[in-house]
Amino acid sequence: MMEKMERKKTVLLSLIADWEKLCKKFLSKQIRNEKVYKVKKNPYSFGYISGELKAIEIMKQLIEEAWRR
Repeated sequence: MMEKMERKKTVLLSLIADWEKLCKKFLSKQIRNEKVYKVKKNPYSFGYISGELKAIEIMKQLIEEAWRR
């Protein structure tokens, strides 16, 4: 039972890590495009991804708290 829960936690954290990596990659691409190509950044997508990163941090904290219980 404990091994199954550990596996679920590992899978969940790896999915969250992948999503975080994609969000950070998108933000760095947005910033690079703005600097190199002088493309104006889209404030909606920039704000949305920033919000996603905040949500990811909250999810990580909740998972760790739930795991400790």
